[in-house]
Amino acid sequence: MPSPSRRPRTVAFRPAVALAEVLIATTITAASAGALLTAIGSSTRVAESSLHREIAGGLAAELMFELHGVPFRSDVPPNPHCGYGYGREAFCTLDSLDGWSARPPQNECGIPVSVATDRSCANFGSQAMTRTSSRQANGSLMNRFRRAIEVEPIEQTAAGWVATTAPTRFRRVTVAVDYFDAAGNAIPLASIEEIFVDAAP
Repeated sequence: MPSPSRRPRTVAFRPAVALAEVLIATTITAASAGALLTAIGSSTRVAESSLHREIAGGLAAELMFELHGVPFRSDVPPNPHCGYGYGREAFCTLDSLDGWSARPPQNECGIPVSVATDRSCANFGSQAMTRTSSRQANGSLMNRFRRAIEVEPIEQTAAGWVATTAPTRFRRVTVAVDYFDAAGNAIPLASIEEIFVDAAP
C-alpha cells in the first residue's frame, strides 16, 4: 500500500538580533538612566542650595538682632567690655563694627556658632563656652559661611537716604552672609539692611 505523501515540515526562524540593535537599546537605556541621575542630581543641588540659603538667612537675622543692642556711642550706655572683651564684645560702638567679618560665623564672644553655647561672655573664663560634641552643628558645613557687617553714616534728603561724611544720627547697617563653594568662590546668599538712629539726647 503506498505510503501517504508527506508534506515538508516548515520551521519558522526568528531573525537573530543584530548587534547594532543591542547597542542602540543599550544607548537608549543609558541615556534614560543618565537623564534620571541628572534629574536626581539637580534636585539634590536645589535642596542643598535651599538649605544653604536657610542657614544664611538665620545667621544674618541673628547677627542683626545682636546689633540692636550695640551702643551707638561709647558713652550711652557704657559697654563694660569695650576695648578688652571677647570677640564682638570688644567693639565699643556700632561704627567700630564697620568692616567686621568672620569665617566661620562666630558668636559675640568669638566662639564659632557651630559649637558655642548661649552663656554670656562674662562667664568665658569660668565656664565652658562650647556644646558637647553630640549637640554641635556640622563644622565643615558652617566653615563655608562668612558673616560681614557694614555700617554707613547716612542722612535723609529729598532723594531719600544717602551716604554722608557729615555728623549724623543715622546709620545704614548691612549684614551679609556668603557661602564658599568647593572652588573657594564666595556666593552671596543673604543680606539684611536696617537704618539705626541715635535716640540718646
